[in-house]
Amino acid sequence: MLLRTLASSFLLATIVAILACGGGDDDGDPTATSTGNVTGTEDPATATATETGNEPGPPASLVVASSELAVGQNRFIFGLFDAENRLVDDAEATLTLYRSADTDPVELGTFDVEFRQIEYPDAEAPPDINGVYAADLEFSEAGTYGVRINVQGQGEAPQGLRVFIQVQEGSSGVQVGDPAPASDNPTAEDVEDLATIDSDEPPNPQFHELSIAQALASGRPTLVSFATPAFCTSRLCGPMIDVLLALYPEYEGEVNFIHVEPFELDSEGQVILDGERFVTSQTFDEWGLSAEPVTFLIGADSIVVYRFESVVTQAELREALDTLLN
Repeated sequence: MLLRTLASSFLLATIVAILACGGGDDDGDPTATSTGNVTGTEDPATATATETGNEPGPPASLVVASSELAVGQNRFIFGLFDAENRLVDDAEATLTLYRSADTDPVELGTFDVEFRQIEYPDAEAPPDINGVYAADLEFSEAGTYGVRINVQGQGEAPQGLRVFIQVQEGSSGVQVGDPAPASDNPTAEDVEDLATIDSDEPPNPQFHELSIAQALASGRPTLVSFATPAFCTSRLCGPMIDVLLALYPEYEGEVNFIHVEPFELDSEGQVILDGERFVTSQTFDEWGLSAEPVTFLIGADSIVVYRFESVVTQAELREALDTLLN
């Protein structure tokens, strides 16, 4: 899915600047961004890619898709774009991490990067996002870190593949091991028009059959995804509901699937604004969240077992669900 209207999504993993990363003499000031912010200002990453009919060129910039980064283990999710703003798939790359300071950055290590494929329910009309890149990073303390993406065969990384990221002391809201809040979020039976609780086009009634409270009382595991198909800023956060649509038939009847819009929608399905800020939904606030997308897997005992920041692929969810069910 591509951006359909205003930008959204809180930006905690803020991209502060372009990292020199131990010296490089590239010029220019490309900007890398994450999933956006709550002001409604447009993310540069949503610009339409240039249609040339050619294959994408070498990666020239990255977009950070991770909605939050915190002390401890993290899935660092990002996309790579060429100079014409086309997504680059399946590049062989590594990631070098730096601890930033007022003086020279300190190199912490180089980590493997994996391109994780996204499956789509309609193979004949997939979005232009085939997958995302991921690296497993562990942060020992909060603060500013630097990231450099090293693409095989590309030589010195362009400035656009070097960014600062901000790491928080902890993630917001409900964590693994916590009881899931028994939210009474509206279901398909509670509204006349599903577009008021689901910004997908068309909305997906199978994800709104139960409230979270009803799902927790069902005796089955539950998947809850806080995501906005239409109002995410980055091209990388829109596919989250497509991921669930492709996965749902495999677990129908075994796992409850629930989609919650992070933002309040009006009677026409448009996001409600408070000045320039998007109004967050009651359920989003009850779960204490400050970024999206976030997907939770909850055991039959109502305890959160998995929490996935940002876009998560079917393969990752499938592995987690199979573990939960066995």
